[in-house]
Amino acid sequence: MAKLSLLLVAGCYFCDAVRLKRKHVAFPEAEPLDPFGHEARGLTQPAFQLINRTDIEVKSTGKCICPLGQFWHWKEGGCKLQGANGSSCDGFPTAHLASVCQDGLTCKGIGSKAVCTACSEEETCYEGTPRHQATCLKEHSLQGQACITVSVLLPPVNVTKGATGQVEVIQHRRYVVGKGEAESAAEAVSTKRATVTKNVKRSATATAQEMAEASATATDSAKATSTKTETGEYTAKAESSATASGEAYGYKSNVSVSAAAEATRSGVASASAEAEAKVEKTESSKAYAQTQSKADASAEAEASATRSASVRKVVKKTVEVKLKYGERRTKTVKAAVTGVGSAQGSSVQTSCVGVEEAMKLVFSQRSDSNKGDAVKASEVSSAGILKAFERAAQSAVAAATSGGMVLANEIAQRLAVEKVKEEIKLKAKAAKDELEAWQSEAISKEEVEKLKANAQVAAEKKAESLAAREAQAQAIEGADKMAFERAKEAANKEATELANAEAAAAAEEKAALEASEQAKKMAQEAAEKAAKAKAADSASESAKAAAQAEADRQASENAKAKARQSVRGAAEEEAEKNAKAAAEAKAQAQADKAAAETARTVADLSKPGGALGGSAVEAAQAGPTSAPLLRKSA
Repeated sequence: MAKLSLLLVAGCYFCDAVRLKRKHVAFPEAEPLDPFGHEARGLTQPAFQLINRTDIEVKSTGKCICPLGQFWHWKEGGCKLQGANGSSCDGFPTAHLASVCQDGLTCKGIGSKAVCTACSEEETCYEGTPRHQATCLKEHSLQGQACITVSVLLPPVNVTKGATGQVEVIQHRRYVVGKGEAESAAEAVSTKRATVTKNVKRSATATAQEMAEASATATDSAKATSTKTETGEYTAKAESSATASGEAYGYKSNVSVSAAAEATRSGVASASAEAEAKVEKTESSKAYAQTQSKADASAEAEASATRSASVRKVVKKTVEVKLKYGERRTKTVKAAVTGVGSAQGSSVQTSCVGVEEAMKLVFSQRSDSNKGDAVKASEVSSAGILKAFERAAQSAVAAATSGGMVLANEIAQRLAVEKVKEEIKLKAKAAKDELEAWQSEAISKEEVEKLKANAQVAAEKKAESLAAREAQAQAIEGADKMAFERAKEAANKEATELANAEAAAAAEEKAALEASEQAKKMAQEAAEKAAKAKAADSASESAKAAAQAEADRQASENAKAKARQSVRGAAEEEAEKNAKAAAEAKAQAQADKAAAETARTVADLSKPGGALGGSAVEAAQAGPTSAPLLRKSA
C-alpha cells in the first residue's frame, strides 16, 4: 500500500511544525494519495484512483488541557507540574518548551544540560494566566466521519466459451412462367325496388280572432257631505185649569174647569251631514282579440319505387401460370466453434469510519485515550481515513472481480455465437450450390421450353375465363346498383312530397290551434280586464251617489229637526198661554151660567106653590161642584 503523509501545524503558541506519516484533509498542504497502478494502466496490476474523501473534522475547543501551573507531558500522556529553577527540560519538543518551566523561568541549554533558568532582564517572560493561555496545549474535538470513495480497474480476465449450430438447406422445385392476356365484354339488365322513409319538418303561420265575455264584481266605498236648509213646523199642546166666580141676582157661583189648547209655529234652519256608502257592483264585458302564431310540425312518409337499368362491362385480365419441375431436396450442415472473451473489471466503492471506531484503532492499548491534544486528534483522523480506504479498496476489488468475470463470459459467448453463425453461413451456401447443380442436370432444356409453351397456353385460357366471369359479375353488380339508385331516387322524391304535404298540413293545423288558443286567452284577459274596470267604475259612481243621497237625507232631517227645535219653546209657550186663556174664559162663562141658572131655579122654587113656598130666595154658598146650593132664607 502506498505511503501517506500529513503535515500538521499545531495551534499552540511557539510550536514547531511536525511531520507525521499520516494524512488529514483539514490541512490543504497535505499530500494526495499515490495513484499506484496507473503506470501499468491496470493491465498487470490493479489501478486505484481516489474519487472523493471526507475526513473526520478536528476542531480546537480553545481550552487548555492542563490547569494553571501544569503542562502536558507528551511522552507520559498526562498533566505535570511546571519545573522549578534548575529542573531539567531536556527531551521535550520545541513547541512544548514554552510551557515546561514555572513563571519567570525559561528553558536554556542543549541536551542533558537544558534546565529551567530565570529570565534575564533582556528577555521578555510572560506570567500567570496570559502566559498559560498563550503556551498551553489546547483540547481538540472530533466530529463527523471519515469517508472515501475509490475506483479500481483490474487486469483483464480471459474466458473461453464454445458454441454449436446447424441449419437445413432446402432446394425447392423449379418452375417456368407462362403469361396470357384476354379481354371480355358482358351486359346485364336488373330491376330493383327501393323503399324510402322520409322525415320532413315544415313551418306554418296562422291568424285567429276570438271573442270572450267575462263578469267581474267590484266593491267601492265613498264619502259625501251635504248642507240643507229646511222649514220645520212644531205643534205644541197644553192643558190648563181655571176657577171663576159668577153672580146673578144676588146669587154667586164658583166653577173650576180645565181647558186644552195647541199652538203651531214654523221655523227655518240649515244643517250639514256626512255619510259613507259601500256598494258592490257586478258588470259584464265582451272583448275581441286577434293573434298570429307560427308552428313547426314533422311528418314521416314512406314510398316505394321500382326501376330497371342495363349495364355493359368490358374486362381485361393478365394471368401468370407457373409450372413446377424437378424434385425438392434438403441437406443439413453443422458447425462447432469456440470464442475467447477478455474483460477488465471495474468498480467504485465508498466506505466510512466513525469517530468511535477510529479512536479504538489508535487508543486500543492506552488508558489516556480521552485526552484530546492536537497530535492525538490528528492520529485518530488519519487512522479513520486509512481504514475507510482499506475497506473501500477491498470492496471495489471484489465487485470488479465479479463484474469482470461476468462481462468476459458474455463477450466470449457472443463471439462464439457470431463465429458459428458465420461458419454455418459458408457451409449452407456451399450446400445450396451443390443442390442447384444437381437440379440443373435433372431435366433437359427442350423439356423446359415445352413446359414454358404449356404454361403460356394455360395462362391465356385462364385469362379468358377470368375476364368473362369478372365482366359478367361487374355488369350484374353495376346493373343492380344503378337500378337500385334509380328506384331509391324515385322513392325518395315521392316520400319527400308526401311528407312535405303532411308536415305542412300538420303545421297549419297546429299553428291555427295555437293562434286560436292565444286569441282566446288574450280575449279572455281583455274581457276580464274591461269587466273589472267597468265594475270598479260602476261601484265607484254608485257609492258616490249613495253616499250623497244619504248625506242629503241626513242633512235634510237634521235641518228640519233643528228648525222644529228652534220654534218648540215659542209654540209651547203660546199653547200654554192659549190653554190658560181658554180655561179662564170657559170657567167664567160656566160660572156666570151656573149663577144665572141657580138664580132662575131659586126663583122658580120660591114662587108661590113652589117647593120652598117662600116669598124670597137667599143665595147659598157655592159648594165644591158647580151645582148651585139652595138655601131657604130665614
